[in-house]
Amino acid sequence: MVDREMLSAIEELLDRKLEEKLDQKLDQKFDEKLQPIYARLDRLEADMQYVKVVQLENNVIPRLTAIESCYLDTYHRYLERHNKELQSVTG
Repeated sequence: MVDREMLSAIEELLDRKLEEKLDQKLDQKFDEKLQPIYARLDRLEADMQYVKVVQLENNVIPRLTAIESCYLDTYHRYLERHNKELQSVTG
């Protein structure tokens, strides 16, 4: 009976060790296989950030500046006209 218990304990220990080794090997293989993919994803992310910045600087900011200029010009024209009308009424 003791021999069976010993064999069972040894079997369990060996199974655990084998499973640990297999897990380590699988993790190592996955890391090796996925490393180039991770590198490409990092480059892709950097490229996307660059494109966003370029789009912002080349498209969005100039358009906003043009819109701001248009609104400010219109505001100043209305303000001048309002002031002239106010002076003609009071003056």
